[in-house]
Amino acid sequence: MATHYVDSDGHVMERVDEIAKLIERQNGIEGEIHVRRMVPSLDRFHTPRLQRRTPGTFDPAIGPERWMEFLNKTGLEYSVLYPNSFGVFPATRALGMPFPLAIAATGMIVEGMLDQFPKLRIGFLEGGTAWIPIVIDRLEREIEYGGLHLKRKPEDYFKSGRIFVGCEGNERALAYAIERIGPEPFMFASDFPHEISLGNCMEEINEIIERTDLMPEHKTAILGDNARQFYKI
Repeated sequence: MATHYVDSDGHVMERVDEIAKLIERQNGIEGEIHVRRMVPSLDRFHTPRLQRRTPGTFDPAIGPERWMEFLNKTGLEYSVLYPNSFGVFPATRALGMPFPLAIAATGMIVEGMLDQFPKLRIGFLEGGTAWIPIVIDRLEREIEYGGLHLKRKPEDYFKSGRIFVGCEGNERALAYAIERIGPEPFMFASDFPHEISLGNCMEEINEIIERTDLMPEHKTAILGDNARQFYKI
């Protein structure tokens, strides 16, 4: 097996304060850019925040005491609260990352984006592979109901050579995902140096190499060939 691997998800440690100043200077923005929210969102409201928010809004300090004060002053008996994420980050990493990938992929498929842009390649990273069979099975079920009409079978979009997915060495779901759509979409992704050390990275590479449920050619593809295809390197 080749030893020259490709990491599909390494990171440069950005100097976000300097990036914010650059955006501010080049665009003539007056006010404050939130350094954690510099990428525009579709609704043009939540991110980026190019000015200071109205005092009292989007305040991370709002806790139980402030909510009780809010209810008392407004005279409301109840207020339904929708959490943005888990209070414990490992839970966010476990489930708060793969499900948004599933939702995004579903939207791209059912809204026809992948049909409209046949040369577009998309990478779904940092969420593992277990979500892929869920998307395929649920969309196939909707087709059977008769309410969903696609130009291709759901699994064919994943087999098209245009969808690529970052995978981790020890996730059992990887073997099943390969069984469903083949090995071509899957790329080794470390996330170094965000949440993983050099030692962790080597552990994940070795986990892929030592797996007995993956064929040797699949390992070679995952550890390099697929990422080269995705990034055209």
